[in-house]
Amino acid sequence: MKRYIPCLLLALLILYFPAEKASASQNDSVHISLLTCSPGEEIYTLFGHTAIRYQNLSRNIDVVFNYGLFSFNAPNFIFRFALGETDYQLGVTEFDFFAGEYAYYGRSVWQQELNLAPKEKERLLFLLERNYLRKSGLQIQLFLRQLLYTPSG
Repeated sequence: MKRYIPCLLLALLILYFPAEKASASQNDSVHISLLTCSPGEEIYTLFGHTAIRYQNLSRNIDVVFNYGLFSFNAPNFIFRFALGETDYQLGVTEFDFFAGEYAYYGRSVWQQELNLAPKEKERLLFLLERNYLRKSGLQIQLFLRQLLYTPSG
C-alpha cells in the first residue's frame, strides 16, 4: 500500500488542474523527451535505462513514465533477469525524484526532446495514461491528456 501513496498524491495533484482550451503558448509549453540513463554497477543496472519525460510548463507538471520497475521479491529474480524474463511494470514519478536517484548513484541522464506535433503528443500521452491505468491497478484516472490541452473546436 505504501508504494501507491506517491502515485495517489501525484494523481490528485494532476487532477487538481482543470482542463482548458489549448492556446499556442500552452502547446509550446508541452515537451516530451526520451531519457537515457548510464549503466550502473548492480546487475539490473548494467545495461542502463530509458524512460519517457512529460513536461507541461504552463501547469508546472514534470513527470517520468518509467517502464523499468520490477519487484526484487519476485521468485528467482536475478536468474530471470539474466534470461530476460523480468516482469516489468510502469510507474509514474516526478522528474526531480527520478533524476535525483541517478545523481545519487553517480549515473548520468541524457535527455532528447521528441519533435512531435501537438496531436502526436496528445496520442502518446493517451497511450501512456492507458498503459499506466491497466498496469497499476489504481482505481483513479489520470487525465494527463486533458492537462496537455483539449482540442479547440
